[in-house]
Parts: sequence; structure tokens; C-alpha cells
Amino acid sequence: MEEIKENVDEVQKSAESSTPETFTKDQVQKLVDSEISKAVNKYKETTYRKDLEKGIAQALEDREKKTPEQLQIEKLQQELESERNIRLEKERAVLKDKNMKTAMELLASKNMPVELAEFVASEDDSKTTDSLNKIISALEGVVTKTKQSMIDGNNIKVPSKSTNDADNKPGPNASKAEWKNYYQKNR
Repeated sequence: MEEIKENVDEVQKSAESSTPETFTKDQVQKLVDSEISKAVNKYKETTYRKDLEKGIAQALEDREKKTPEQLQIEKLQQELESERNIRLEKERAVLKDKNMKTAMELLASKNMPVELAEFVASEDDSKTTDSLNKIISALEGVVTKTKQSMIDGNNIKVPSKSTNDADNKPGPNASKAEWKNYYQKNR
């Protein structure tokens, strides 16, 4: 990490002292990125490999120092940990299924799509309930707004007997006055 900082400092110093011309922000950023990439690659090639090799050698050495009983204990501890993780995953799945059923029942009782239960069900009862209540209130709000706009007539266009289509073009039974009015509006 220190090598990276040193390289960045060197680039900044060389950029300041080498030429009197000015650089744009993008040019400086490209130059800094380039030098950082070089420093990171240098670190990977030298220090990182050495550290990795030291770590592997230390792990092998520690393993050789352990008695067969210690190795057996470690193996049993790993098995116990994996069994514990499997049991926890099963418990989470059971809790999620229980919450999924509860969510589906509540959605069905509110005449909402039960498919939404899949998105809100989790292992945590309170999270599931909170998410479910938010979705139900949001959907009820949408339904209420839709009903209100339909009642207000904001999105319903009822054609008259004398119109053909949504363009309000006079129909075959339209009077001469309706045709004249249509042509005047659409010139």
C-alpha cells in the first residue's frame, strides 16, 4: 500500500516539475489511474506472492505440529459447524414457509393477488408483516385512486351516438352541423 502511495506521489511530482503545460482533469485522472494500476500489479507480482507463500508455509507447518487428536478435534468441530448450518437453513426455510402461508391467507382475505406473498415472506415474522402491510396499503391506495378517477370520469371517454371513434369523428348518422364543426376543429 505504501508503494502505491509513493508511486502516486512520484507521478504528481513529475507532472508538476516535468512540463509547464496544464493538464485537464481527465488527463490527470488517466495518469494517476495508470500509475496506480502499475503499482498494484507490482505489488501482486512481488509482495503479494511472498505473503501468500508465507501464509501457506505457516499453515502447513502448524498442521504438521498438531497431534492426531488435535486434527480429529478440528475435523469434528468442522462437521459440527456444518451440521449446525444445515439445521439453521432448515429452520429458516420452515419459518419462511410459515410466513408465506400467513401472507397468502392475509392477501386472499383482502382480495389481493396471493402471488405477492413470495415477495414479502421472510424468516422474520415482523419483517413479513411490515412488508405485507405496506404492500396492502399501497395496493388499496391504487385501487381507491382508480375507482375515484373512474367515478370522476377523468379517464372515461364515452362516445356520443353520432361519433365513430376516439377521434370524435362524426358517425354515419351525424348531422351536417356536427360535420361542419368537426372540419373546423381539424383543419
